[in-house]
Amino acid sequence: MIRILIACVMLLGASHVARADDPPPTKEELAQAKKEFEAGNALYKAGKLAEAVERIKESYRLSHNAFLLYNIGHIFDQLGQSDQVLIYFKKFLTDAPANAPMRPDVQKRVEALEAESAKPPEPAPIVEEPKPETTVTLDHQPLDSAPPGVPCDMTAKVSDANATVTLFYRGSGDVKFVAKPMTKHGDELAAHIPATAMVGQWIQYYIEVRDAEQKLLTRNGKSTSPNLLAIENHAKPHFFADLVEPGESTTVKPQVDVIDSTVTTGGEHVDSIETGPPFPRAKWIATGAAGALFAFSLTSYFIASHQHDLITGDAKACGTPPCRGFDQYDRDVESRGATYDTIYKVTLGAGVVATGVAGYFWYRAIRAKQQSSSTALSITPTLGAGFAGATAGARF
Repeated sequence: MIRILIACVMLLGASHVARADDPPPTKEELAQAKKEFEAGNALYKAGKLAEAVERIKESYRLSHNAFLLYNIGHIFDQLGQSDQVLIYFKKFLTDAPANAPMRPDVQKRVEALEAESAKPPEPAPIVEEPKPETTVTLDHQPLDSAPPGVPCDMTAKVSDANATVTLFYRGSGDVKFVAKPMTKHGDELAAHIPATAMVGQWIQYYIEVRDAEQKLLTRNGKSTSPNLLAIENHAKPHFFADLVEPGESTTVKPQVDVIDSTVTTGGEHVDSIETGPPFPRAKWIATGAAGALFAFSLTSYFIASHQHDLITGDAKACGTPPCRGFDQYDRDVESRGATYDTIYKVTLGAGVVATGVAGYFWYRAIRAKQQSSSTALSITPTLGAGFAGATAGARF
Protein backbone atom coordinates (compact mmCIF):
# COMPACT_ATOMS: atom_id res chain seq x y z
CA MET A 1 0.00 0.00 0.00
CA ILE A 2 1.38 3.37 -0.97
CA ARG A 3 1.60 5.56 2.12
CA ILE A 4 0.31 9.12 2.15
CA LEU A 5 3.11 11.57 2.98
CA ILE A 6 3.05 13.46 6.28
CA ALA A 7 3.83 17.18 5.70
CA CYS A 8 3.85 19.43 8.76
CA VAL A 9 1.63 22.45 8.21
CA MET A 10 0.66 25.05 10.83
CA LEU A 11 -1.90 27.22 9.13
CA LEU A 12 -1.89 30.96 8.96
CA GLY A 13 -3.63 33.61 10.78
CA ALA A 14 -2.78 35.46 7.25
CA SER A 15 -1.18 34.24 4.50
CA HIS A 16 -0.96 30.84 3.80
CA VAL A 17 0.30 28.66 1.11
CA ALA A 18 -2.73 29.75 -0.84
CA ARG A 19 -3.72 33.15 -2.22
CA ALA A 20 -2.24 36.12 -0.52
CA ASP A 21 -5.58 37.68 0.13
CA ASP A 22 -7.20 34.53 1.50
CA PRO A 23 -8.43 34.81 5.10
CA PRO A 24 -6.61 32.60 7.62
CA PRO A 25 -8.40 29.54 8.96
CA THR A 26 -9.78 29.74 12.47
CA LYS A 27 -8.73 27.43 15.30
CA GLU A 28 -11.99 25.52 14.89
CA GLU A 29 -11.38 25.09 11.14
CA LEU A 30 -7.84 23.85 11.78
CA ALA A 31 -9.10 21.30 14.33
CA GLN A 32 -11.77 20.06 11.90
CA ALA A 33 -9.26 20.00 9.03
CA LYS A 34 -7.00 17.75 11.12
CA LYS A 35 -9.89 15.34 11.77
CA GLU A 36 -10.83 15.27 8.08
CA PHE A 37 -7.25 14.56 7.07
CA GLU A 38 -6.84 11.77 9.62
CA ALA A 39 -10.09 10.20 8.44
CA GLY A 40 -8.98 10.49 4.81
CA ASN A 41 -5.58 9.00 5.64
CA ALA A 42 -7.22 6.03 7.35
CA LEU A 43 -9.50 5.46 4.34
CA TYR A 44 -6.51 5.74 2.03
CA LYS A 45 -4.60 3.08 3.95
CA ALA A 46 -7.70 0.88 3.83
CA GLY A 47 -7.71 1.19 0.03
CA LYS A 48 -10.93 3.24 -0.08
CA LEU A 49 -9.52 5.87 -2.39
CA ALA A 50 -12.76 7.45 -3.61
CA GLU A 51 -13.90 8.07 -0.03
CA ALA A 52 -10.43 9.16 1.09
CA VAL A 53 -10.10 11.85 -1.56
CA GLU A 54 -13.37 13.52 -0.53
CA ARG A 55 -12.26 13.76 3.12
CA ILE A 56 -8.89 15.23 2.12
CA LYS A 57 -10.65 17.71 -0.17
CA GLU A 58 -12.70 18.83 2.82
CA SER A 59 -9.47 19.19 4.84
CA TYR A 60 -8.13 21.44 2.08
CA ARG A 61 -11.30 23.53 2.03
CA LEU A 62 -10.98 24.17 5.77
CA SER A 63 -7.21 24.66 6.00
CA HIS A 64 -6.26 26.26 2.63
CA ASN A 65 -3.11 24.10 2.75
CA ALA A 66 -1.82 23.98 -0.82
CA PHE A 67 0.18 20.81 -0.16
CA LEU A 68 -3.09 18.90 0.22
CA LEU A 69 -3.76 19.62 -3.46
CA TYR A 70 -0.88 17.25 -4.16
CA ASN A 71 -2.55 14.49 -2.12
CA ILE A 72 -5.84 15.00 -3.92
CA GLY A 73 -4.24 14.93 -7.37
CA HIS A 74 -2.16 11.86 -6.47
CA ILE A 75 -5.20 9.88 -5.30
CA PHE A 76 -7.14 10.84 -8.44
CA ASP A 77 -4.11 9.59 -10.41
CA GLN A 78 -4.46 6.21 -8.70
CA LEU A 79 -8.18 6.25 -9.49
CA GLY A 80 -7.35 6.85 -13.15
CA GLN A 81 -9.19 10.18 -13.33
CA SER A 82 -6.69 12.15 -15.40
CA ASP A 83 -8.95 15.18 -15.82
CA GLN A 84 -9.15 15.63 -12.04
CA VAL A 85 -5.39 15.06 -11.71
CA LEU A 86 -4.76 17.96 -14.07
CA ILE A 87 -7.16 20.24 -12.16
CA TYR A 88 -5.55 19.66 -8.76
CA PHE A 89 -1.94 19.37 -9.90
CA LYS A 90 -2.22 22.64 -11.85
CA LYS A 91 -3.78 24.27 -8.79
CA PHE A 92 -0.84 22.94 -6.73
CA LEU A 93 1.70 24.43 -9.15
CA THR A 94 -0.08 27.79 -8.86
CA ASP A 95 -0.55 27.95 -5.09
CA ALA A 96 2.29 25.91 -3.55
CA PRO A 97 5.65 27.53 -2.65
CA ALA A 98 8.20 27.69 -5.45
CA ASN A 99 10.59 25.49 -3.46
CA ALA A 100 8.07 22.71 -2.78
CA PRO A 101 10.08 19.45 -3.09
CA MET A 102 7.41 17.65 -5.09
CA ARG A 103 7.01 20.47 -7.65
CA PRO A 104 9.33 18.89 -10.32
CA ASP A 105 7.43 15.56 -10.16
CA VAL A 106 4.08 17.34 -10.41
CA GLN A 107 5.28 19.38 -13.40
CA LYS A 108 6.45 16.22 -15.18
CA ARG A 109 3.15 14.47 -14.50
CA VAL A 110 1.15 17.45 -15.79
CA GLU A 111 3.23 17.58 -18.95
CA ALA A 112 2.79 13.81 -19.46
CA LEU A 113 -0.99 14.00 -19.02
CA GLU A 114 -1.28 16.99 -21.36
CA ALA A 115 0.80 15.13 -23.95
CA GLU A 116 -1.49 12.09 -23.63
CA SER A 117 -4.61 14.23 -24.05
CA ALA A 118 -3.13 15.76 -27.20
CA LYS A 119 -2.81 12.34 -28.89
CA PRO A 120 -5.61 11.33 -31.30
CA PRO A 121 -8.01 9.01 -29.44
CA GLU A 122 -8.25 5.41 -30.52
CA PRO A 123 -11.40 4.52 -32.42
CA ALA A 124 -14.19 3.51 -30.03
CA PRO A 125 -17.96 3.23 -30.29
CA ILE A 126 -19.79 6.39 -29.30
CA VAL A 127 -22.06 5.62 -26.39
CA GLU A 128 -22.80 8.92 -24.65
CA GLU A 129 -22.39 11.39 -27.50
CA PRO A 130 -25.13 11.12 -30.18
CA LYS A 131 -24.84 12.31 -33.74
CA PRO A 132 -27.83 14.61 -34.31
CA GLU A 133 -29.02 15.39 -37.81
CA THR A 134 -28.39 19.09 -37.17
CA THR A 135 -25.44 20.44 -35.23
CA VAL A 136 -26.36 22.04 -31.90
CA THR A 137 -23.97 24.67 -30.59
CA LEU A 138 -23.57 25.91 -27.04
CA ASP A 139 -22.10 29.37 -26.47
CA HIS A 140 -20.85 29.93 -22.91
CA GLN A 141 -18.10 32.23 -21.68
CA PRO A 142 -16.63 30.55 -18.55
CA LEU A 143 -16.25 32.78 -15.50
CA ASP A 144 -12.85 32.87 -13.83
CA SER A 145 -13.80 34.38 -10.47
CA ALA A 146 -16.67 35.74 -8.36
CA PRO A 147 -16.91 37.26 -4.86
CA PRO A 148 -17.99 35.29 -1.77
CA GLY A 149 -21.37 35.62 -0.11
CA VAL A 150 -23.33 36.92 -3.13
CA PRO A 151 -25.19 34.98 -5.86
CA CYS A 152 -23.62 34.15 -9.19
CA ASP A 153 -25.62 33.81 -12.43
CA MET A 154 -24.26 31.68 -15.26
CA THR A 155 -25.34 32.51 -18.81
CA ALA A 156 -25.28 30.63 -22.11
CA LYS A 157 -26.79 30.59 -25.60
CA VAL A 158 -27.87 27.47 -27.50
CA SER A 159 -28.73 27.17 -31.19
CA ASP A 160 -31.68 24.79 -30.60
CA ALA A 161 -34.56 26.61 -28.85
CA ASN A 162 -36.22 23.27 -27.99
CA ALA A 163 -33.19 21.84 -26.20
CA THR A 164 -33.00 21.54 -22.41
CA VAL A 165 -29.95 23.28 -20.91
CA THR A 166 -28.85 22.46 -17.36
CA LEU A 167 -26.15 23.91 -15.14
CA PHE A 168 -24.44 21.51 -12.71
CA TYR A 169 -22.41 23.03 -9.87
CA ARG A 170 -20.85 22.09 -6.53
CA GLY A 171 -18.74 23.81 -3.89
CA SER A 172 -15.13 22.92 -3.20
CA GLY A 173 -16.18 20.76 -0.23
CA ASP A 174 -19.23 19.11 -1.83
CA VAL A 175 -19.35 15.60 -3.28
CA LYS A 176 -22.43 15.83 -5.53
CA PHE A 177 -23.31 18.36 -8.20
CA VAL A 178 -26.51 20.39 -7.93
CA ALA A 179 -28.58 20.53 -11.15
CA LYS A 180 -30.14 23.90 -12.04
CA PRO A 181 -32.20 24.38 -15.26
CA MET A 182 -31.11 27.35 -17.36
CA THR A 183 -34.12 29.49 -18.28
CA LYS A 184 -34.81 32.33 -20.67
CA HIS A 185 -33.37 35.68 -19.59
CA GLY A 186 -33.41 38.33 -22.30
CA ASP A 187 -31.69 36.98 -25.39
CA GLU A 188 -29.83 34.26 -23.47
CA LEU A 189 -30.29 31.54 -20.85
CA ALA A 190 -29.36 31.95 -17.19
CA ALA A 191 -29.08 29.81 -14.05
CA HIS A 192 -28.80 31.14 -10.51
CA ILE A 193 -26.18 29.91 -8.01
CA PRO A 194 -27.40 31.16 -4.60
CA ALA A 195 -25.29 33.25 -2.27
CA THR A 196 -25.23 30.45 0.31
CA ALA A 197 -23.29 28.26 -2.13
CA MET A 198 -20.66 30.94 -2.84
CA VAL A 199 -18.28 29.94 -0.06
CA GLY A 200 -14.93 28.19 0.16
CA GLN A 201 -12.22 28.44 -2.47
CA TRP A 202 -14.03 27.71 -5.72
CA ILE A 203 -17.15 26.44 -7.50
CA GLN A 204 -16.90 23.56 -9.98
CA TYR A 205 -19.49 23.57 -12.76
CA TYR A 206 -20.39 22.31 -16.22
CA ILE A 207 -23.33 22.78 -18.63
CA GLU A 208 -25.18 20.09 -20.59
CA VAL A 209 -27.59 20.40 -23.53
CA ARG A 210 -30.07 17.56 -24.10
CA ASP A 211 -32.97 16.97 -26.48
CA ALA A 212 -36.57 16.02 -25.64
CA GLU A 213 -35.53 12.34 -25.16
CA GLN A 214 -32.75 13.46 -22.76
CA LYS A 215 -30.03 12.49 -25.21
CA LEU A 216 -26.86 14.50 -24.74
CA LEU A 217 -26.31 16.94 -27.60
CA THR A 218 -23.35 18.97 -26.41
CA ARG A 219 -21.81 20.36 -23.21
CA ASN A 220 -19.27 22.73 -21.76
CA GLY A 221 -17.11 20.85 -19.25
CA LYS A 222 -18.15 17.60 -17.59
CA SER A 223 -18.33 16.04 -14.13
CA THR A 224 -14.82 14.60 -14.34
CA SER A 225 -13.36 17.80 -15.81
CA PRO A 226 -15.52 20.74 -14.66
CA ASN A 227 -14.87 24.44 -15.07
CA LEU A 228 -13.35 26.14 -12.02
CA LEU A 229 -14.80 29.41 -10.72
CA ALA A 230 -12.46 30.87 -8.09
CA ILE A 231 -14.15 32.59 -5.14
CA GLU A 232 -12.09 35.70 -4.40
CA ASN A 233 -12.75 38.69 -2.17
CA HIS A 234 -12.06 41.33 -4.81
CA ALA A 235 -13.69 39.62 -7.80
CA LYS A 236 -16.44 41.32 -9.82
CA PRO A 237 -20.01 40.17 -9.01
CA HIS A 238 -21.95 38.30 -11.72
CA PHE A 239 -25.68 38.31 -10.97
CA PHE A 240 -28.95 39.76 -12.28
CA ALA A 241 -31.07 41.79 -9.87
CA ASP A 242 -34.31 40.21 -11.11
CA LEU A 243 -33.01 36.70 -10.35
CA VAL A 244 -32.09 37.46 -6.74
CA GLU A 245 -34.16 35.26 -4.43
CA PRO A 246 -36.21 36.74 -1.55
CA GLY A 247 -34.03 37.44 1.48
CA GLU A 248 -30.83 36.72 -0.45
CA SER A 249 -27.89 39.03 0.25
CA THR A 250 -26.30 40.92 -2.64
CA THR A 251 -23.64 42.67 -0.56
CA VAL A 252 -20.13 41.32 -0.82
CA LYS A 253 -18.91 40.46 2.66
CA PRO A 254 -15.25 39.43 2.33
CA GLN A 255 -13.69 37.81 5.33
CA VAL A 256 -10.97 39.93 6.93
CA ASP A 257 -7.79 39.08 8.82
CA VAL A 258 -8.56 41.21 11.91
CA ILE A 259 -10.41 39.24 14.59
CA ASP A 260 -11.94 40.71 17.76
CA SER A 261 -10.19 40.01 21.06
CA THR A 262 -12.89 37.46 21.97
CA VAL A 263 -15.39 35.45 19.98
CA THR A 264 -18.48 33.82 21.43
CA THR A 265 -19.84 30.75 19.64
CA GLY A 266 -22.91 29.07 21.04
CA GLY A 267 -22.23 30.44 24.51
CA GLU A 268 -18.68 29.09 24.53
CA HIS A 269 -15.76 31.50 24.88
CA VAL A 270 -13.11 31.01 22.20
CA ASP A 271 -9.74 32.75 22.20
CA SER A 272 -9.02 34.84 19.13
CA ILE A 273 -6.07 34.54 16.78
CA GLU A 274 -3.44 37.21 17.23
CA THR A 275 -2.58 38.95 14.00
CA GLY A 276 0.56 40.86 15.02
CA PRO A 277 1.09 44.56 15.83
CA PRO A 278 -1.55 47.11 14.78
CA PHE A 279 0.64 48.37 11.96
CA PRO A 280 3.73 46.74 10.43
CA ARG A 281 6.25 49.54 11.08
CA ALA A 282 5.35 49.98 14.75
CA LYS A 283 8.28 47.92 15.99
CA TRP A 284 10.76 49.96 13.95
CA ILE A 285 9.29 53.30 15.02
CA ALA A 286 9.34 52.31 18.69
CA THR A 287 12.87 50.93 18.38
CA GLY A 288 14.10 54.10 16.67
CA ALA A 289 12.44 56.30 19.30
CA ALA A 290 14.05 54.30 22.11
CA GLY A 291 17.48 54.58 20.48
CA ALA A 292 17.11 58.33 19.92
CA LEU A 293 15.99 58.92 23.51
CA PHE A 294 18.90 56.96 24.95
CA ALA A 295 21.34 58.80 22.68
CA PHE A 296 19.94 62.21 23.74
CA SER A 297 19.97 61.13 27.39
CA LEU A 298 23.64 60.12 27.17
CA THR A 299 24.53 63.39 25.44
CA SER A 300 22.73 65.39 28.15
CA TYR A 301 24.57 63.46 30.83
CA PHE A 302 27.97 64.33 29.36
CA ILE A 303 27.00 68.00 28.96
CA ALA A 304 25.83 68.16 32.61
CA SER A 305 29.05 66.47 33.72
CA HIS A 306 31.05 68.98 31.73
CA GLN A 307 29.28 71.90 33.47
CA HIS A 308 30.25 70.36 36.82
CA ASP A 309 33.86 70.16 35.68
CA LEU A 310 33.78 73.84 34.61
CA ILE A 311 32.66 74.98 38.10
CA THR A 312 35.26 72.78 39.78
CA GLY A 313 38.00 74.06 37.46
CA ASP A 314 37.02 77.69 38.05
CA ALA A 315 37.18 77.24 41.83
CA LYS A 316 40.72 75.77 41.60
CA ALA A 317 42.05 78.25 39.03
CA CYS A 318 43.36 80.74 41.66
CA GLY A 319 45.03 78.16 43.90
CA THR A 320 43.75 76.46 47.01
CA PRO A 321 39.92 76.71 47.04
CA PRO A 322 37.89 78.51 47.97
CA CYS A 323 40.07 81.34 46.74
CA ARG A 324 37.42 82.84 44.41
CA GLY A 325 33.81 83.69 45.19
CA PHE A 326 30.78 82.06 43.52
CA ASP A 327 30.16 84.70 40.88
CA GLN A 328 27.68 85.11 37.98
CA TYR A 329 29.73 82.88 35.70
CA ASP A 330 29.48 80.01 38.18
CA ARG A 331 25.74 80.53 38.59
CA ASP A 332 25.23 80.37 34.81
CA VAL A 333 27.28 77.18 34.56
CA GLU A 334 25.39 75.65 37.48
CA SER A 335 22.02 76.52 35.84
CA ARG A 336 23.02 74.89 32.57
CA GLY A 337 24.28 71.83 34.38
CA ALA A 338 21.00 71.48 36.30
CA THR A 339 18.98 71.82 33.08
CA TYR A 340 20.95 69.12 31.24
CA ASP A 341 20.85 66.88 34.31
CA THR A 342 17.02 67.13 34.26
CA ILE A 343 16.95 66.43 30.53
CA TYR A 344 19.21 63.42 31.07
CA LYS A 345 16.89 61.93 33.71
CA VAL A 346 13.66 62.59 31.76
CA THR A 347 14.95 61.18 28.44
CA LEU A 348 16.43 58.18 30.22
CA GLY A 349 13.03 57.38 31.70
CA ALA A 350 11.30 57.93 28.35
CA GLY A 351 13.89 55.70 26.66
CA VAL A 352 13.10 52.89 29.10
CA VAL A 353 9.37 53.24 28.33
CA ALA A 354 10.02 53.30 24.56
CA THR A 355 12.17 50.17 24.93
CA GLY A 356 9.25 48.40 26.61
CA VAL A 357 6.88 49.46 23.83
CA ALA A 358 9.34 48.32 21.15
CA GLY A 359 9.75 44.99 22.92
CA TYR A 360 5.99 44.47 22.89
CA PHE A 361 5.72 45.21 19.17
CA TRP A 362 8.68 42.94 18.37
CA TYR A 363 7.07 40.15 20.39
CA ARG A 364 3.83 40.54 18.45
CA ALA A 365 5.66 40.62 15.10
CA ILE A 366 7.74 37.51 15.90
CA ARG A 367 4.67 35.63 17.07
CA ALA A 368 2.76 36.56 13.93
CA LYS A 369 5.70 35.42 11.81
CA GLN A 370 5.82 32.09 13.63
CA GLN A 371 2.14 31.60 12.84
CA SER A 372 2.57 32.45 9.16
CA SER A 373 5.87 30.79 8.21
CA SER A 374 4.82 27.35 9.26
CA THR A 375 5.38 24.83 6.49
CA ALA A 376 7.79 21.98 7.06
CA LEU A 377 7.89 18.81 5.00
CA SER A 378 8.98 15.22 5.18
CA ILE A 379 8.81 13.24 1.97
CA THR A 380 7.80 9.60 1.57
CA PRO A 381 8.89 8.08 -1.76
CA THR A 382 6.08 6.39 -3.66
CA LEU A 383 5.69 4.24 -6.73
CA GLY A 384 2.36 3.86 -8.50
CA ALA A 385 0.95 2.77 -11.80
CA GLY A 386 2.62 4.98 -14.36
CA PHE A 387 3.95 7.37 -11.73
CA ALA A 388 6.94 7.55 -9.46
CA GLY A 389 7.53 10.34 -6.99
CA ALA A 390 6.41 11.25 -3.51
CA THR A 391 3.04 11.75 -1.89
CA ALA A 392 2.04 14.62 0.34
CA GLY A 393 -0.16 14.87 3.42
CA ALA A 394 -0.53 17.08 6.46
CA ARG A 395 0.09 17.03 10.18
CA PHE A 396 -1.52 19.90 12.06
